[in-house]
Amino acid sequence: MRRKDHTSSPSADNHGADASSHLASIEKLLAAAFDLMKQQPAIDPAAFEQLRQLRVRLRYAAKSAPARGEAATPAIARALYEERPDKNEGPLAFTARVYATWLGKAISRADIKRLDIKLYNALYNLDHPSDELDRIGLFTAKTLNDMKLEGLGGLKRPPRTLRLSDMSPEERERARLFNLARRRRQRSAKS
Repeated sequence: MRRKDHTSSPSADNHGADASSHLASIEKLLAAAFDLMKQQPAIDPAAFEQLRQLRVRLRYAAKSAPARGEAATPAIARALYEERPDKNEGPLAFTARVYATWLGKAISRADIKRLDIKLYNALYNLDHPSDELDRIGLFTAKTLNDMKLEGLGGLKRPPRTLRLSDMSPEERERARLFNLARRRRQRSAKS
């Protein structure tokens, strides 16, 4: 089963806040370790560098942790369409109820297909599914990307000196959108 049982975890809706506090605790622990390591001159300088890099990555992760009430696209289905308590509830109503947090912002039809294939199939068995899905805010990945590109306006080329793994999540997303826009321009130039 791919669904997470939220009844066993009362703080599941506050995951973003919990992640932020955990990252802050880890940062404090690493700062203490760094201070202790400075007192021991025999420690290899490479260990200091590794610890410094880890602390930088933690700072980026803490900055990008979802704020309270804000959430990234779910990794697993919150509820499965097949297991809904009210079997009279249609796929549109189910989607609007379960995925309301992400509709119109962070979830696409491809995400629904990955999370719950039976829901995806039920949605596409509707009359005029594209119009209905657009109406509730379940857009295609292309439409979501278009909305993000419009919201950002002009994009700058990402730095070539940094690996993607060294970038903050916001910088990685901007780099992804920059490359997406560049590929679209190249494709349209070939046509």
